[in-house]
Amino acid sequence: MKTSDWRPTAAACLASGGGGEGAGMNEVMNWWKTKSWSAWWTAAAARAVAAAAALGLGSAVVPAAAHAAARPELAASYYPYLKDCLATLTKLDANWDEITKTEDGDEIRRYIGTVGTTSPLYKIRPSIAAIQKADDLPDDLDVEELLNKSEELLQALVDVENMSYSANFADYSGGGQLSAGLFIKKSRVHVVEAKNALASIVSLLKAFDI
Repeated sequence: MKTSDWRPTAAACLASGGGGEGAGMNEVMNWWKTKSWSAWWTAAAARAVAAAAALGLGSAVVPAAAHAAARPELAASYYPYLKDCLATLTKLDANWDEITKTEDGDEIRRYIGTVGTTSPLYKIRPSIAAIQKADDLPDDLDVEELLNKSEELLQALVDVENMSYSANFADYSGGGQLSAGLFIKKSRVHVVEAKNALASIVSLLKAFDI
């Protein structure tokens, strides 16, 4: 669904008392009526990050200066920041063997922004929320796809956090059935998921790549 189509569809859904696209879509429609994108996103993000509230806190890899310059009302101002985040995840994936050779989960967590505050990803949640309610989203933007990919991104980051954090304790628990290496391996699957979801978001917002 495109931005230009969103408002009349929401109105129709509300007028008919909700409907055919499920409770999640009804939430979107209801909050859209009040123009409260942030409320919808807060609810969606809360579901995704229930197991890892630390994703709003933070790590180091690609400088996060672009985030400081972002204007909350303009999605365009976040585009360089999103590209920095994508570069960070790409670097993590490309250098995985070197980064994880000590099987220290915190090395991964530094890249996703849950250890330290120098990775741009430590501000990904509020940044995505700001983009959702920005004034300058293109009329032809596929809003549903943006919402879906944003939730995929947050959920993947939660999963990376859970697996990499667990790696720090695996060798001391589980009665020998678990190992840090196992959790590190699982973490990479979710790193790739996060990278792919963010790449899709960047692509959806490519109109801002000027």
